[in-house]
Amino acid sequence: MRLLLLLGCCFATTLPPALEGVSIHEKLGAQVDGNLSFYNEQGKSVLLRDVITRPVILVLVYYECPHLCTFVLNGLIEGLKGVQEDVELVVISIDPREAAAVRAGSDLAQKKKDSYAVAYGRAHAGWHFFTGEERAVRKLADAIGFAYRYDEKDMQYAHGAGLFFLGPSGILKRFLPGVSFASRDIRLALAEAAGSGHSSSLVQQMQLFCYRYDPKARTYSVALMRLMRVAVLVTVGLVGTYLGLFWSGRRRKGSRWV
Repeated sequence: MRLLLLLGCCFATTLPPALEGVSIHEKLGAQVDGNLSFYNEQGKSVLLRDVITRPVILVLVYYECPHLCTFVLNGLIEGLKGVQEDVELVVISIDPREAAAVRAGSDLAQKKKDSYAVAYGRAHAGWHFFTGEERAVRKLADAIGFAYRYDEKDMQYAHGAGLFFLGPSGILKRFLPGVSFASRDIRLALAEAAGSGHSSSLVQQMQLFCYRYDPKARTYSVALMRLMRVAVLVTVGLVGTYLGLFWSGRRRKGSRWV
């Protein structure tokens, strides 16, 4: 039951008392602070700006989460299997106790990274599984609209679920809620995050033209009006070309009888 409540927090307009203070408010266009410092898998301090040098998938979870976080990461890995491009992935634990453990020599974050690398089955040079101090994590979470809290009774963190897509300059471009992510949605969200820069290929830009994000369905759908306009323009162009060639041929034939 608690898991169902957590999953519902991404979509419900009102929250049950058990999840008061837990929500995800989309803050598209928000700028994250690149000077925030986190700890990598070996406990070394890393600035966020040093890993956001291209479009990034950001996930806020915690590594010893018994339920929801595992579903989010599993759903992400399944979705990534259908994405051909190399992906920059930054997973950050919201539990400061895990940061303390990693700094003390725990391989908690490294084990989590390794387990998903095995499940992914491909190269993952751009993957980072970080931990952080309470202040840094809270500041990052507030910037992107990720509200969470620690439940003293259950001794667990209550939080929402989803993927945040950041551009190379650290601006939030797209949020995909839930625990299951279509490969197409991940590809298109990454293309949106890349914008018109060199990281976004011509194919990705064409896909973005043909699809648009539907905030109600929480997924990308075919942009029918755009495609219809293109079809009309192409049809007009073909008809115009045909008529031009036709009349040009008629004039040439007529000139022979002069």
